[in-house]
Amino acid sequence: MTVDGAILVGGQSRRFGSNKADIQLNDQTLLERTLSVMKASLDTQIFVVGGDENPDGRPNVGPLGGLETAFNLSTADALIVVACDMPGISVELLQFLANHPSQSTVLLPRLNERSHPLCARWCRSAAQSITHALDQGRHGVMELLSRLDVTHLEETELADHQINTHCALFNVNRPEDLVRYQSKFRP
Repeated sequence: MTVDGAILVGGQSRRFGSNKADIQLNDQTLLERTLSVMKASLDTQIFVVGGDENPDGRPNVGPLGGLETAFNLSTADALIVVACDMPGISVELLQFLANHPSQSTVLLPRLNERSHPLCARWCRSAAQSITHALDQGRHGVMELLSRLDVTHLEETELADHQINTHCALFNVNRPEDLVRYQSKFRP
C-alpha cells in the first residue's frame, strides 16, 4: 500500500482567535512542527491542504473538504491525515498508522472513547464517499465514519508501541489549550 501525507490547515480558528497553523511553539509554528514530524515519518509526498499552496477545493465545508482536496492531489492508496493543531504528534504514531496491516477504510486512534479522525489513515476507497457526502451537503466527519469500515486503535494498543496518546492526540483549539499542553508536556 502506498501512503502519502496530508496536513489539514483549513478552518476558521474562531475559538483560538488567530490562524492555528501560525502559532509559535518554541522555535516553530504548529504547521512547521507537524510538517517536520511528518517528513521524519514518511518518505513520500506530503501535501499541506487548506492553505495558500493547496486551497480546499470546496471552502468552508470543514475537514471533509480538506480530505477531498488531499485525495485529489495524491495518487497514493492511502493518506496519513493530521490536523495542524496537534503539537504533540509523533513519528512513532504516524509510522504506526502508515505500517499497520489493517485493510479498513479508515484506521484511527481512540482515546477515552473519543475517535480522532484528523490523525488517521484514510484509504482511497473513502474518497468517493467523501465526495458523495459533500455533494449532498453533509459535512460531518463522524457521520461519514459511521458509514465506513473503520478500525479503532485503542490507547492500550498504542501504548504497547511506546506511543503517548495523551500527548500525540492533544488538540489545541483555544489559547488556554496551548498553555495546558505546554505545562503538561513541556515541549
